[in-house]
Amino acid sequence: MIKQKLQEQMILALKSKENKRLMTLRYIIAKIQNEEINKKRELNDEEVIIILKKLLQEVKESIEAAKKNSRDNLLQDYENEKKIIDFFIPIQLDEDKLKDEIDKIIQNNKNLYQKNPKSIIGLCIKNLRTKADVGKILSLLKNNYGIG
Repeated sequence: MIKQKLQEQMILALKSKENKRLMTLRYIIAKIQNEEINKKRELNDEEVIIILKKLLQEVKESIEAAKKNSRDNLLQDYENEKKIIDFFIPIQLDEDKLKDEIDKIIQNNKNLYQKNPKSIIGLCIKNLRTKADVGKILSLLKNNYGIG
């Protein structure tokens, strides 16, 4: 579904001659297609979101480098790329909702949690990585549950 939206937006960018937007969308789609080739199957939305998050992290690092080196011409391009990628990433859970989700995971896996609390880390990341930043998940586990 996200991949389809990306392709639709690419066609719109092509028709409206938005070259920078078109280049960014093509790059994103190419990354997704490369991953599909590697896995020899079509990716689901969760996997596409993971790719988008990786790309977003790369762009954020590029923005920081451009700021550090006073490259204002590149900074604007990276900011635009960030906006495009952000558009396709679903809204992330806020801290309270994320805490509720972690509580549910712990409740559903009480035996595992009692035997080895650290094993919940993997479950939480697996189930919530598309809904929240992994760093945020780990931070909550460490600060609120003493896990980590």
